Amino acid sequence: DPPPSSLFHFPSPYNISFEDDTVFLQHLHDIFLQPPHEPPFTTTTTTTADINSTSAMNKNVPKVDCNKRRSSKKDRHSKINTAHGPRDRRMRLSLVVARRFFDLQDMLGFDKASKTVEWLLTKSKASIKELARGLP
Repeated sequence: DPPPSSLFHFPSPYNISFEDDTVFLQHLHDIFLQPPHEPPFTTTTTTTADINSTSAMNKNVPKVDCNKRRSSKKDRHSKINTAHGPRDRRMRLSLVVARRFFDLQDMLGFDKASKTVEWLLTKSKASIKELARGLP
């Protein structure tokens, strides 16, 4: 008869009687004291199709963004101090100006925009000096 505090009528695991305790103990001895079973060495052939199907499956798995997005929009770009205060190094160009700028960069054979801007400043040095003389 189960104790009155028991909600379920399961037999106690401590009251299990084995017909042959030595068989049970021998079985435990065999399981825990044997060296670990190592699988035999096998070679496998991986085909390009296997690799492509695996990479295709990995692309379908949604990535979880672990990084927390910053709540404030801090400008992480370096600034240039000018007479009008700090200015962002980056410039936004209109489509027309950007097209003309990159066409010029291609004609000059430069790989960096800063080289093209430097070339433009060098070529317009006289005009810049003239403009600077007219400023108060």
